[in-house]
Amino acid sequence: LMTNKSKNRKKRQRKKLDKQLSQEDQQYINDFLYGNKNDGDDVEEPALKRRHIIAPSLSELSSNKQDEWGESTTQQHIGVPQHEDETDYLRYKSPRNNPFGIHMNKYWYQRYRYFSLYDHGIEMDEEAFYSVTPEIIAKHIAERCKGDVMVDAFCGVGGNTIQFAMTCNFVIAIDIDPKKIQMAHNNAKIYGVDHKIEFIVGDFLQLAPHLRADRVFLSPPWGGPEYLQSSVIYDLQSVQPDGFKIFEKAKMITSNIAYFLPKNTNMKQIASLLPSTDDGNGECEVQEHLLNQRTKAVTIFFGNLVGTKSNK
Repeated sequence: LMTNKSKNRKKRQRKKLDKQLSQEDQQYINDFLYGNKNDGDDVEEPALKRRHIIAPSLSELSSNKQDEWGESTTQQHIGVPQHEDETDYLRYKSPRNNPFGIHMNKYWYQRYRYFSLYDHGIEMDEEAFYSVTPEIIAKHIAERCKGDVMVDAFCGVGGNTIQFAMTCNFVIAIDIDPKKIQMAHNNAKIYGVDHKIEFIVGDFLQLAPHLRADRVFLSPPWGGPEYLQSSVIYDLQSVQPDGFKIFEKAKMITSNIAYFLPKNTNMKQIASLLPSTDDGNGECEVQEHLLNQRTKAVTIFFGNLVGTKSNK
């Protein structure tokens, strides 16, 4: 049992660390990692806002349609540690445990959102912290893309790849960076799905004509955290490589494509990807992923991945 003297010492240490954190960091800790401790709730699960785009015009999402099409995914724990004592609390809250530097504290506090098994040996580099899909969102996308063979064209450290391996029979994971492929392979082993994944080091644009699959997931680099400040509307040509070329290459494999993009993506450009048809078949579905009442990103579904109002 801890003596009163030990408890007081831990409290002083905790207060000292709290003073070292900015108000913004405190907000990220409370809202993004620990949730609201006053009422005992877990971290808020993502909500979804859905809408359709019909080529060549763009349909607008009104406030009442948001309620009509809104959806929340099934509640799940995402592996956020429960801090039962002060030592444990200090270990996870302290920015001193962040090996990437103080500029990465914002992302470091959210590491269990990215991978619920982070403490089991997950490997990430600095770029991965601001590019990996939060696990709960990756799970939802994987459920929507359930099928036979999935191509993850820009797999990074494997956040989406791992979830696809749980809903698809086989996954082809591609990345041009061999270090990312190495980390993704390690992370897939931790989740026990590496046997269902073929990891390929290469350029998706060059590999696409030789691939066979019934689904393709596109989550190309957005240009780093600065993409939010670059402009009010995100240009598809800012994607690395060009977002239009990526989509054209993906269509060589299948028309069933899921495109993961920034929340401020230019929807008129998305509409331009669709063929103009008289029968209205040129249609896609846009999902806005919300965490803690903040839009994190959008996923655009094409082909047979487009849902209908009845199954929403």
